[in-house]
Amino acid sequence: MDRLGGSWIDRERGARAGSRRTPSVWRASLLVAGSCLFLFAALLTSTARATTVTGYGELTRFAGATGVGALIAPARVLGVDPTDNSVYVLDEPEPEEPGESLTPEVVRHFRLQKFSETGTLLASATFTDTAPGEPSEERAIEGIAVDPALKRVYLLAVDLRKESLTHDANAPVASTLYAFSTVPSAGTLTGAGKEGEHKEVLAGPTALGAQSDTKGKALLEPAGITVDPATGNIIILAHEDHQGAATDTVENTEDHYVLQAVKSNGALAERYVDATNFLKTPVTGVSYRPDSPIVLGPKASERVVVNYDGLVQMPANFTSKEAPRALFVEPHGEEVVSGASMPHGGALSASPEGVIFGMAHIENETVSEPESGVVMRSGSTGSEIGWTGGQAAAVSLEHNEEDKCVLAPISGTESPPLVAAGSGGKLFVLSPEFLAQPSTEVTKAVIELGPGGTGCPQASASAIAAEAEGLLEEGELVAAGTSVTFSSHVAQADALAVRWSFGDGSEETVSTDQYQTTTSRPHAFASPGEYTVTETIYSDDLAAPAQVVFSAGAFTTPTLTTTRTVLVSGPPTVATEAASAVTQTSASLKATVNPNSVEVSECHFVYGTTTSYGSSVPCGSLPGSDKNPVEVSAPVTGLSPNTTYHFRIVATNTEGTREGSDQTLTTLPNPPTVVTGSASSVGQTSATLEATVNPEGGKVTECTFEYGTSTSYGASVSCSSLPGIAVSATLGSLSPNTAYHYRIKAKNTGGTSYGSDQTLTTQAVPTPASPAPAQQETPPGQAVLSSQEHKTAPVPDVELVGTSLTASASGVVGVKVSCPAAESTCTGTLTLRTLTAVSAGATGHQSSRRKAILALSSGSFTVAAGHSTTVTLHLSATARKLLARTHMLRARATIVAHDPAGATHTTQTVVTIRAAKTHGRKG
Repeated sequence: MDRLGGSWIDRERGARAGSRRTPSVWRASLLVAGSCLFLFAALLTSTARATTVTGYGELTRFAGATGVGALIAPARVLGVDPTDNSVYVLDEPEPEEPGESLTPEVVRHFRLQKFSETGTLLASATFTDTAPGEPSEERAIEGIAVDPALKRVYLLAVDLRKESLTHDANAPVASTLYAFSTVPSAGTLTGAGKEGEHKEVLAGPTALGAQSDTKGKALLEPAGITVDPATGNIIILAHEDHQGAATDTVENTEDHYVLQAVKSNGALAERYVDATNFLKTPVTGVSYRPDSPIVLGPKASERVVVNYDGLVQMPANFTSKEAPRALFVEPHGEEVVSGASMPHGGALSASPEGVIFGMAHIENETVSEPESGVVMRSGSTGSEIGWTGGQAAAVSLEHNEEDKCVLAPISGTESPPLVAAGSGGKLFVLSPEFLAQPSTEVTKAVIELGPGGTGCPQASASAIAAEAEGLLEEGELVAAGTSVTFSSHVAQADALAVRWSFGDGSEETVSTDQYQTTTSRPHAFASPGEYTVTETIYSDDLAAPAQVVFSAGAFTTPTLTTTRTVLVSGPPTVATEAASAVTQTSASLKATVNPNSVEVSECHFVYGTTTSYGSSVPCGSLPGSDKNPVEVSAPVTGLSPNTTYHFRIVATNTEGTREGSDQTLTTLPNPPTVVTGSASSVGQTSATLEATVNPEGGKVTECTFEYGTSTSYGASVSCSSLPGIAVSATLGSLSPNTAYHYRIKAKNTGGTSYGSDQTLTTQAVPTPASPAPAQQETPPGQAVLSSQEHKTAPVPDVELVGTSLTASASGVVGVKVSCPAAESTCTGTLTLRTLTAVSAGATGHQSSRRKAILALSSGSFTVAAGHSTTVTLHLSATARKLLARTHMLRARATIVAHDPAGATHTTQTVVTIRAAKTHGRKG
């Protein structure tokens, strides 16, 4: 393809250079990890603070062919003062004309104009340049260099050497270095040199040796100037001819490229000579000439960089014999961005932030020809940060006024655009070709681009393609462990680097320039599932409207993000979960099954009292072929109470079988078994309640006696301790001579049990004896009765002296009773019966016989008033057998007493009978 840069060189230098030159291609080999900032201290004194804005593109245009600040074609050079982003443009308002000397000479009329950043004309200066020879296109003004520290702007006039010279006749040569103050005076840019009508000449033809016939003195074919901000020296890129050929040919062995330093007072300083001819050696097999020198870095470490099939760094010390070295070499690939060589300076410019701006060609994918653009590169590595421009006119030249980011009217223009960097990430492009169009089609020639601008082509990325033994369709399954390669196409941009995030926790960054086709390394997904693959493309197209591309003095590479879902198949992914609805004999087993997009053909739980399981139950339903976990469950019955069971899920699809982890459940115990016992120590206001509680293997969490005057109870008291078997509780604050209902209540994790209802009656409060009636005189004539005839007989209320009884080995039990003092004597009977119904059998094996209340013993007594006596009772054979078996009997003692008058009273008391301890003989 015929590149734009090639046409510039062919038209302007091809005939004299002797060979056709094609444009170089600038391409970064690595992603910019971060632009290294080379701050020029002198340039930052009044630099505007950078603001955070999004996107990059055209901000404004100014300086057209008409009106205030109009430019006349051809507009030669462009320069920017980064302290305020003021713009300097040089044009020729009048054509060349013959000089007044008798020898052939040419007078050129120049105008230097200063514009504000927004295009307001601030000042101007006019001057003439007189040079020997006939009018020729070879004459030029070679670049503008602005020195903010000294407040100067420099221009280098390129003239032709005299035809009469022995060496290098008619060759373009650095002739006059002009200097103007950047501070206007009454709208005029005043000269800052030593000679000339306005003191605008800093170093004339004599100082620069322009017409010297001494070999190697003249600076031939200059291709750009710059200023070293650390020293204030002006640097000219040219070549010298030590061989002294009649016609200048840079290919001669003794011709060398040089960098000539000129001091700010116009005196020549050091000259660096590329004695190794590095700049004459083709880097990629294509012959180029260096152009457009720039300076990067602070004082004592500044570097000169020139455009030469990429970027070449020159030694900082001009007296050094060190050879130049390649900072960055272009790979010449099929990329969107390609750089351009120039027949003169202006193809490169350095910003105060250390970024290199260079003219380039952009392969606009909507048109057939490349369009003019600008590429931005890291000052430290030369690697690409991004590009801007690259837009074509929408319809025709008549519409250029409305088009954005159009840096040249057509491809292959006669006068290529020039670039000059400002501060704050802004740059300016001079497109002289706009001024050369017919007057009805003219647009403005200076274009300002920067953060927040619009109109430039925007990049996009295609959907991610996936390949694993063939192209994978969206939603197509891939087996776990299979290597998959992902790729995409970037439209209207190159991918400087790509970060792949595979959705399984792993990432990969491809840090080499992939141009417009991105490709990951093969990646294998170890586990089945649904994965979202995310591709982050570091694009070199800065026209990203929603992204910050310049902030805090540095450019940031914009990104494009695209995703793709990958379904990885495999055996089901299973997870056994905790069981629910656990009872004494049943439970619901639960799990999740992810079919991993393959139909599950079998799903069941295995369970048992060990990890050998032994039993199974199918899932309530099959989970299908979903790509997400599905809950499954199964009920199990026939389990044993208070037993631990192991279980796990098992599922199968065509990819294989997976077993879940082991889980356990413990069935509930049966509720406690309870028996309400008798009450003891029943007094007028207190009693002791007794019961038995069998926890049935569970932990009893609640044990209480419920009691009250009816079977509704209404009150409760806790057992004195959590039960083993026998439990008791003491009641207080009871009412005398009152019947109370009570029962035992116990609870464990298996449930709550209630004992049968029992009753007790508290003792009555004794009735006090009535006082004897007072003696009264008997009225005369009335009879006197005996006092005994009026006495109320006391109730013979016989009481037990104790409730704890001991039975001898032969079954003899002594029961002590007392007679109230108010009685004359107490006579009656004492009977012992079992407190509850029991079996009359002698052993536990006969416990199934019919139970009944048994009489244990009985006897009679006679007790004098106010005395007590012991009643000797003989336990029956059945009673002795029961006592031998249980070692303790709870019995009800019933006393029926009467006095001599025949009054009777019955008393019942609960007693405890224990067998007497036996003592063995000492041997």
